[in-house]
Amino acid sequence: MSRSRQRLVDIASGSCDGEVRIWDLAHGVAKWHAKGHSGFVKGVAWSHDGEHIWTCGDDKLIKMWDRDPENESEDSEIAPLQTILGQHAFLGIDHHWKEPLVASCGVDVQIWDPQRSDPVHTLTWGSESVSCVRFNPVQIPPLPPASSTRDAVSGTDRAPHAPRRSGSSSHQQHPTGSFPVERQALNTTALLARTVRRLHSEATSKQSQPP
Repeated sequence: MSRSRQRLVDIASGSCDGEVRIWDLAHGVAKWHAKGHSGFVKGVAWSHDGEHIWTCGDDKLIKMWDRDPENESEDSEIAPLQTILGQHAFLGIDHHWKEPLVASCGVDVQIWDPQRSDPVHTLTWGSESVSCVRFNPVQIPPLPPASSTRDAVSGTDRAPHAPRRSGSSSHQQHPTGSFPVERQALNTTALLARTVRRLHSEATSKQSQPP
């Protein structure tokens, strides 16, 4: 689930059945929904201008969607504007606060330029997997991912001075430092998540009812 940085009433969500939805919280309704991925939707992020959302999933795909697609009627199928195929399943995604850059995580952390089909940077280290990645909204270069070892690692989207492990390719970079963090309860996010789950459950129930 992700809230738009430009329109606070816009919420994007992804579910375990692969469905992607954009919600209007002011009216408590879904603006549109689409079958986005095969399997779980693992991450949802808004673009910095609030005009698009990015999703990723178990199917090794990253997709970009229009906030206001031309064919958003109930009978029409919403199609993504762009699809990127990765090498591994994705566990999370985030969009840069000012620039057209996307960060994804899973086996490693990758920085994507929407104009290219290959990542511009790949960050790797010794954890089994990276479950969450976020761009730092205050300082432009660093982005802290959270790994399965409960570490938050400070990297950089351009990685100018990060050392490379011997035998790794030139585009694979290591984060510049790491520090342990504890999981914190985010009351606002939890409340929004419960609201979206309730709305999603109500919408699904209405669709399953016979006419």
